[in-house]
Amino acid sequence: MQEQEIIEGNAIIAVFDNYNIEYVNGKRYFTLDDMVEALCDEELHYHSSWDLLMPIVEKIENLKLSTETGDNIYFRLVIIENEVRIDKRNSRLAIWENLIDIPIDIRRHKKQAIWLVIVEFLKWLKYQK
Repeated sequence: MQEQEIIEGNAIIAVFDNYNIEYVNGKRYFTLDDMVEALCDEELHYHSSWDLLMPIVEKIENLKLSTETGDNIYFRLVIIENEVRIDKRNSRLAIWENLIDIPIDIRRHKKQAIWLVIVEFLKWLKYQK
C-alpha cells in the first residue's frame, strides 16, 4: 500500500470512528469531543493495529441501515482462506450477499486485507446515506 492510500484510508476510518476533522495552518487533525490533544494523519494507525481495527469491525457488524421500504440491511466481515469480504443481508431474506471482497495473497496479508475491505466498505456506505 502506498503512504497516501494509508493516510486517506485511516482518515476515512477515523471519521467512522467518530473523530472530528479540523484544519490548522493547512494541516489536518483528528479530535474526539473529550480529547485534549489532536492527532495528525501520521498518528492514526488503523492500518497497523489490531487494537484499533477490531472495534471498527464490531461497529460495522452492529450497523443497521434502514431502506426506503422499511427493511433493514445488516453486515458481517468474513475471513476465509484467500479473501476478506463484507457481506450484507436484507432483514426479509435469510441469504447473505457478497458486497465487497479483497484477496489475501503474498502482496497483501490478512491485516492489510481487513483494513482495505473496511475502507472500501466505508466509501460505499458514504453513498448509501
